[in-house]
Amino acid sequence: MEEYSRGKTTADKSTGRKPKLDSRQKRSLKRIRNRWCKAHKDWRIAQWKKVVYSDESTFTLFPTTGRVYVWRTPKEAYDLDCLKPTVKHGGGSVMVWGAISWYGVGPIIAVKGTMKADHYRDVLENQV
Repeated sequence: MEEYSRGKTTADKSTGRKPKLDSRQKRSLKRIRNRWCKAHKDWRIAQWKKVVYSDESTFTLFPTTGRVYVWRTPKEAYDLDCLKPTVKHGGGSVMVWGAISWYGVGPIIAVKGTMKADHYRDVLENQV
């Protein structure tokens, strides 16, 4: 899986989604996962105790992607049920980072800005 996580995927500009994997890519990922599993199948508990899995996620208060269309009659033009509140500049978002290991769940850390290598290293040194 390490090999796959290093690769870059680009989102479709019209939908913002990552392209679906074709059968060749799926087979390749399956081989990578199998290789990883075989390489780690004989690990001892002491080795697994040194492993930390981490991830980060961004949550937005008001998603800004795309447009919203509403069907309404002329009488309902300004009815609150037919209006969606908007906020300029995205309305705020928060990125959080967390990790799990043999020893349990780590703290959830609020990340300011983009998590780059230096910041990631600081979080690991201070929290893990």
